[in-house]
Amino acid sequence: MLQFLKKVMTSTTKLSFAVFFLLLFSCDRDTPVEIVDDGIPPAKPTGLRIFRAHDGEIGIEWNHNLEKDIKFYKIFRTIDPSDLYLLIDSTTATYYFDYGLEYDSTYYYKISAVDQFGNESVMSDSVFATPKNILVPLPPYYIHINARNWDDSLTIKITFSPSFSTDVDYYEIHRDKTPSFLPDSGSLIGISKVYSYTDKMNLELLERYYYKIISVDKGGLKSQASSEVSDLLLDKPKLIFPQDNAALNYFAEFKIQTSSIPADYKLVLQTNEIYGTKVELNFASDQSNSIISVPIRNVTFEPYVDYYWRVYTYTKSNNIPNSFSELYKFTIVPGG
Repeated sequence: MLQFLKKVMTSTTKLSFAVFFLLLFSCDRDTPVEIVDDGIPPAKPTGLRIFRAHDGEIGIEWNHNLEKDIKFYKIFRTIDPSDLYLLIDSTTATYYFDYGLEYDSTYYYKISAVDQFGNESVMSDSVFATPKNILVPLPPYYIHINARNWDDSLTIKITFSPSFSTDVDYYEIHRDKTPSFLPDSGSLIGISKVYSYTDKMNLELLERYYYKIISVDKGGLKSQASSEVSDLLLDKPKLIFPQDNAALNYFAEFKIQTSSIPADYKLVLQTNEIYGTKVELNFASDQSNSIISVPIRNVTFEPYVDYYWRVYTYTKSNNIPNSFSELYKFTIVPGG
């Protein structure tokens, strides 16, 4: 019996100590450690080194400071190591990319660490590099095109995402009437410093145009051509019924004459010349220069109210039209 009690007491004692330590360490985890300002600046950052240096871009990295209250690092740069280092940026990371640099200049860098209370370390040792022009740039991507027969003006708008290369100076725009063409001086129609281009040069209706874009860096190196995009300018659809300024009884379908090439269409009915859209009817037709009917359902016309309608064509985007008809007005006169 005595041995049994000793075993129970021993087991109970072990369990009590286990619970005690569990509660003790749980309290430690739940109680946040408050960081206070000790007034001591962080240690001087170490390990500053260059990991990238070409084509107008320099990448630097360094060791993370061991202090728990580090907030960010300051980046300093100069092109004259005997001169002052100027603050160019700050970061919470332990690396930094500096770009838009001159190929033939040497850049010197130092960093400092700043804690949550504004205490700043002394600057690190310096590193330097010259970002020479070595690699050809990357081409732009996500090329979008939209031909526009708007307001008696023929244009083709091209937009794109910029090259990932940071030293691109401008973009060459190349055009041809033949797919899979090879860009050369004969296909060059213009350049762009921004990420879009509007072609207005000798465009013809119903002619398909193909485009490619080439990135050119500040040293004159050229990328491969971008992916090819194409579009064509459609002639405008014509409104057949109701005619402009018509006064007529209720009806169940519109009539239009299609463009010369199959396309997607949108018929828009408005209560105002500018806005007030009442209904939008989307449809497609593979007929060319043909009169087709467009049924209208679940729309109630109010008598003696002016309505306006127009038809848009689309080839690339359902948001940006290729061409559009004139704007016609009609009025519902019951029994008219």
